[in-house]
Amino acid sequence: MARTSLSGYQREYGDNKGATPAVRLNCIQMDVDISQANTVGTGKLLPNGSIPLFAQNISGDGSAADTIDIGLSGGNVDGLGAEVPADAYSTLLITGTELGTPLTARTEITAGAGAQPGTGTVTLAVYYIMADDGGA
Repeated sequence: MARTSLSGYQREYGDNKGATPAVRLNCIQMDVDISQANTVGTGKLLPNGSIPLFAQNISGDGSAADTIDIGLSGGNVDGLGAEVPADAYSTLLITGTELGTPLTARTEITAGAGAQPGTGTVTLAVYYIMADDGGA
């Protein structure tokens, strides 16, 4: 399947140019070893000016007791998601202390074992928008 990558961010008007332009929701996916420390970087970077909105486990691996933390380098190791069950798909995590806060620099996502480390790999998703004034 072909891919297209853009620099900058996209906005759309919706049905016509009379509407307020809106930014698109973006998603970064990553595979994480749930036995590693929660301070380990994933190699996935949120851009400067992005606003993380929520995180999610989109695949499960591990036992029912295993948990993972999702955070930001230089910040709270569970600021995007704390003690997320590692064994199954999760609902959108909206209670992280770093969600909804605009980033002032490009920032790496961290993820790894929570209070109950396990073995295996999970696929996580972090969703964000770009800060925008809605102007034409």
